[in-house]
Amino acid sequence: MPSNFLPVRYSPHPSSALYNYAACVSPSFNLEDPIRLIEWLEYYNLMGIQHFTFHNHSIGPKSSCVLASYGDVIAIHPWPVPFRTNQEIVYFGQLMAINTCMYDYRGRARLVMNADLDEFIVPQIGENFTDLIRNIAMELRSLKGVGEYSFMNAFYLDTYPEERNVVKAAQGAHPYVLSKELRLLRRTYRMQAFNHDFP
Repeated sequence: MPSNFLPVRYSPHPSSALYNYAACVSPSFNLEDPIRLIEWLEYYNLMGIQHFTFHNHSIGPKSSCVLASYGDVIAIHPWPVPFRTNQEIVYFGQLMAINTCMYDYRGRARLVMNADLDEFIVPQIGENFTDLIRNIAMELRSLKGVGEYSFMNAFYLDTYPEERNVVKAAQGAHPYVLSKELRLLRRTYRMQAFNHDFP
């Protein structure tokens, strides 16, 4: 008899979606970076995400306090993967977490995003995901038959230089000014070529 079962959550499905946009976050391990966590959550809040689901493998106390402060906007599920990570299973059971999360949102969210905490989807046109989807619909002339959106990505490496204007403005600023730490302001240099990791 296997001893490595993972629980499957069944959610009642309302007659209409509760959220236009929701987010499934990859399993969180050794997560203890509250400022970057706040930056990530607030960025996607501005983009239109109305609900987030986290899978807690090992979230630290400070980051746990950040997540708790968002109340019902965030669901946190324990994720004690009963395998030896990267030997018996890949990346803390990421695919299992995404699959269960997608099922959780079935009937509850119109569109669901899968992302890691170091990934930002930045529309080139428009200010949020509603604008992004509208522009895609205009380009395609219809969204009929569209079941998934995939985006090219580029790496903004921590080894690259920081944005000079932000660094200069942050010098001498109060130690608690968050703009000094925000990745989206400081890391603006990227690799020239985009990645094509999808068909």
